[in-house]
This record gives sequence, C-alpha cells and structure tokens, in this order.
Amino acid sequence: MSVHVKALQFAYGPPLFDGLSCSFSSGRVTGILGENGCGKSTLLKMIAGIERPQAGMICWGSESMAGWSPEQRARLMGYLGQGMRSAWAMPVRDVVALGLREVQETNLNEAMKATDCAHLAERKVTELSAGELQRVMLARTLVGDPALILADEPTTGLDPRHQQQVFTLLQNRARAGATVLVVLHDLNAAQTWCDDVVILSRPETDAAHVVAQGQASDVLTPERIHAVFGVVSVGF
Repeated sequence: MSVHVKALQFAYGPPLFDGLSCSFSSGRVTGILGENGCGKSTLLKMIAGIERPQAGMICWGSESMAGWSPEQRARLMGYLGQGMRSAWAMPVRDVVALGLREVQETNLNEAMKATDCAHLAERKVTELSAGELQRVMLARTLVGDPALILADEPTTGLDPRHQQQVFTLLQNRARAGATVLVVLHDLNAAQTWCDDVVILSRPETDAAHVVAQGQASDVLTPERIHAVFGVVSVGF
C-alpha cells in the first residue's frame, strides 16, 4: 500500500511543516531530497511514529496511522535512522534479531548474508567500524520483511561496493511490493536508484514545502537542481 501525508503541521520552534502533503507509492523506491534543515529526517520520523505531528494525518492506504500501537508499527515497517548505535555490547546476531517478532533462523541468516555481515555474526557491535555497524543496522531493518521501509541516508560510511549493494537491496524490496522511502543527499544516487523523488525546500523564514514530486527522471532536471540546490548538475 501507499503512504499518504496530509496537511502536516509541526514545529520545534519556528514552523517546520505547515500543511505539508505528499504521497509515496508501493512497489517503488522514493527518494526524499532537499537541503539541510528542510525536514527530511523529521518527515521520516513522523511516518515511523517517532515524532508526532501537531496537526494533519499520515495514512497507510486509507487508514490513519495515528492510533497505531508500537507493535502494529513494528509489524509493518523497518526504520533505519541516522547514526543508529547499540548501547550494549551485544553480538551482531542478537542485534539483527531485534527486528524480528520471533526468532527465525532462516530470516536472520538471509538478512545478514544480504547485507554482507554474516561473517560478523558473533562479534560485539561495539567492536565494529562505522560501515560494518551500518550494514548490521540495515540487516535489522530488513530482517522482518517489512512492507514499509524507511531509511535515512542508508549508505553513510559505506564504500562504493556496499553502497551499490544497499541500493540494490532496497530496489529489490520495492520490486517485491514494499514501499521504500530513502532520505538522500546524493543526487546521482537518487537519479540512478530512485523511481520517484520528493524534493523539500525550506526558505529561511517559512515552513518547508514540496517543490516537486514525481518520477526521478522528470523531476531531477538541471534547471530544478540549480534552483533548489544552487549547483550546476552534470549528467542530468
């Protein structure tokens, strides 16, 4: 099913969202783009239920998610936030298993293999490099085969091979029917791997708004990239 964001209002101080609306289709990878401070991560947290909008609605299909319990959200979605770490010196296998409602050895092994961290299964997460930990957290996000995947800069700290691996995994999940939302700063990655994009912008004195949304090939034009990001694009 699709995610529909309807007239969101939210403020930490100055308004961040004041009537923000957008939609994310199932079976597609949608990139959420925009400059720093425009609300990309906050929007993802609201969809995940970590932050609560002060007004407006977020729907899974036609159903509002406002009253959902943590258990309902856990059954539906996998969330990979920025800089996620484990506070305890747990083995990698146990951290990945946190993404499951019940221990299923096959799911664990497949998720760790897909994210190239199976060889780390017995290592403590506190002993891992930043890139290794990112792959472990991605495995935890994907292990329960969620219908909704929310990933905030999922390739941070990864080398080019593992970046490609992550995007391939997310794309494959979308092709299998999942709704995949990815916060990105890399415009080339968005053009290469995203089916759709939503571009947010936040003028200094105003709330964030959607500049454009639609198929990546239609939205990521040189003119729009220059207007939003202030850079001259190459290869678009």
